[in-house]
Amino acid sequence: MTEHRCKKCDRPITTDAALARAVFEGMHWLCFHLEFEHSEDPDVPCGDPTCHVSSNTTTRLVPLTPATLASEADRATSLLRGKVVVQCWRHSPKQVGLLFSDGTRFFVDLQGSGLELSVS
Repeated sequence: MTEHRCKKCDRPITTDAALARAVFEGMHWLCFHLEFEHSEDPDVPCGDPTCHVSSNTTTRLVPLTPATLASEADRATSLLRGKVVVQCWRHSPKQVGLLFSDGTRFFVDLQGSGLELSVS
């Protein structure tokens, strides 16, 4: 099996090399984000809810209750209505990602006793 290395940091891509090649130009998601999408200073949150810098400072966790899950499901349905899924992947054991034909990405992360939903 061929080892795929990130074009930015030259470290091995171990999560999903096919996704990295197809969507992130042969880079880790974070390397791609910092190179092309993030503000100039990588230590300052950029506003993207999937950004690791942003999630370290502004994580929005949804408690796992029927009411909050229903509310988040309605919100996610509204944001994603009419979109066409191109790819679904498990980015990590506790994260699922969806890529839509218009380039929108939707992530669901299990964070302790809550879910973090993000759209970018």
